[in-house]
Amino acid sequence: MGLRLWSRSELSWRWCRDSRIFSGESVRLKCSVPDVRSSWSHLWFRGSEQLPQRGQHLILWKMKVQESGKYYCEGVRDSQVGDINTLQSLPLEINVDGGWLSYKSHLSPASSVTP
Repeated sequence: MGLRLWSRSELSWRWCRDSRIFSGESVRLKCSVPDVRSSWSHLWFRGSEQLPQRGQHLILWKMKVQESGKYYCEGVRDSQVGDINTLQSLPLEINVDGGWLSYKSHLSPASSVTP
């Protein structure tokens, strides 16, 4: 049997360059529970799927387009009556850009290229 607190975990993030995330870049997420008196573990979710990683930080190395989604964290700690969980953090939506290649051709429409 577990309890759920009305307190919400807080999710913050930092990524390598700017606000655009491209395939192959890394992102670091941090989860914190506004309770300094207790020791908390942290659970991580992408959508409804719980991720195997635990801990205050989630580092997403060399992200892929398919890892795009809404990320959440949740605090959990043991107590005498069972696990106590916080509410999930507000979501952070990460969209990984596959990095489409654009180019400009210097050939005129009537030009042809032969191998």
